[in-house]
Amino acid sequence: RDKSIGGITYTAITQADYADPNSKYHFLRELSPHTLFIKQSNDITTNYLFEVFDATLPRYRLKHRLKVYVDYVTSKDWQRRTNDSEPPIIQLACPTIPELVFAKRRTRKLLENVVHTKNIHIRFATTDSIKKHGISSEVWEVLR
Repeated sequence: RDKSIGGITYTAITQADYADPNSKYHFLRELSPHTLFIKQSNDITTNYLFEVFDATLPRYRLKHRLKVYVDYVTSKDWQRRTNDSEPPIIQLACPTIPELVFAKRRTRKLLENVVHTKNIHIRFATTDSIKKHGISSEVWEVLR
């Protein structure tokens, strides 16, 4: 699932790949993001965990998924398992603008008690903006 564009290589790892016990990313089966995107440019690798929240997802499940992601990026599990120095960038697609606003506020609240947030990057966009402009466009709102 590799694709090269202008000297940059993108690799997509899906939930089906995590299910394979022989996969390098089998450890993601519990977190289960929809896709892991790996972007490689020269000797720089950036990892993105991507999830789309369904419009029918109850609010309590959304809160739970946000907590799971915050717990994951603050646990340093990724760095231990991959030997990367940085955690992956979390990209969360929300079905509506009100859900996006809620998700950002909730995530900000979850991060209030985290001491070191410098290397934690969580981004939000609406599914419509991603469909219209593409996943790699400037549609992502960064949590500050």
